[in-house]
Amino acid sequence: MMQSTPLDAALNRLQSSLDVLEAAVVRRKASEDVVAQLEEDVHLLAVDRSKLASTCDHLKAEATILSRANLAASLRVDHALEALREVLAEEEA
Repeated sequence: MMQSTPLDAALNRLQSSLDVLEAAVVRRKASEDVVAQLEEDVHLLAVDRSKLASTCDHLKAEATILSRANLAASLRVDHALEALREVLAEEEA
């Protein structure tokens, strides 16, 4: 078996340190990729939220318009029924 020289020992420590450094770089890159994907997901969620808010505002406005139209139609029907009742009452009299 060959005896290890100080240079061999130093080279082994250097290689070990480089391996540790490479593993750390790989972990860091993976973490950065996850962060980038999460940032993209957050951006897409914000876009979706904005679209949903806009749609909600539009639907609220439509609901208000429909509610007013419903009220107006209901009042017209009530007036028409009252007029019919008056005509029928006059005919019975």
